[in-house]
Amino acid sequence: MRMEPASERALLFAMRGVLTAARALPLSWSRSIGRGGGRFVAGMGSDTFEVICRNLALAFPDLDASARLALARRSAMEAGALLSELGLLWQAPVEHALAAVRNVEGARLLEADRGCLLLGPHVGNWELLNHWVARRMPFTVLFDPEGPPQLMAWLRQRRARSGARLHPLGPGGLRAALAALRAGEAVGLLPDQVPSRDAGVHVPFFGAPALTMTLVQRLLRRSGARAVFAVAARVDGGFDLRFTAAEGIDVSDSEVAARALNAGIEDCVRPLLPQYLWAYKRYKRPPPGRPDPYR
Repeated sequence: MRMEPASERALLFAMRGVLTAARALPLSWSRSIGRGGGRFVAGMGSDTFEVICRNLALAFPDLDASARLALARRSAMEAGALLSELGLLWQAPVEHALAAVRNVEGARLLEADRGCLLLGPHVGNWELLNHWVARRMPFTVLFDPEGPPQLMAWLRQRRARSGARLHPLGPGGLRAALAALRAGEAVGLLPDQVPSRDAGVHVPFFGAPALTMTLVQRLLRRSGARAVFAVAARVDGGFDLRFTAAEGIDVSDSEVAARALNAGIEDCVRPLLPQYLWAYKRYKRPPPGRPDPYR
């Protein structure tokens, strides 16, 4: 349902106010407040917490119920920490956000004589990656444009402050991404976004069938670029950035490539399970004949 302009302006005003307040706090304080909010969301049994619990039941059916509930609560708290960090990422000067980077592993993978497709799953704080990469090389980012127009325009401006060029997913974005990769530049996207049914295949994600994009495979095969997974992990006092090579995603078989993509995402997520955005409806658009797990 489309949001009325007045309601959208009110939402944007409230969001900017909250993030401006969060920006004024030390990172450890804002994270503590965010985790407290996540604990409250978990305790009240909200729809968001129900999605977290459903996703974890699909991904880890053999996990003890009490352990799974504990993981769900930690996930809700880390989602709260993520929201609280956006004051730093979106409202503070870019240099302040980058000062929170503590360690970087695998950055040499970005130094190549051909384009680099950066795959940043919904784990840790992927917004920080935009700033860090864009300050070091030409960087094009593909994003999902769905959402209230005024809010999306503001978010686009916030994300582009460090020099990233943002393009919505679609034919125009695909052309821009291919041009950047063929020019030897970097392109970033969230590889675990759920695509439209005609742009993905169903393959396992933590054992459960999930519609998985074929866009990554197509970009790699048409550009000759290399693929690198990127994660900004939440650690005490800031973030650790980790870049790892992605293998087997540029093969001709779409299903094989999608399986390799999800396997690589799982490798990024497993060490940081609570920091994955389990509140995202990753298993929506199930295979034909299967019910929507969120209904």
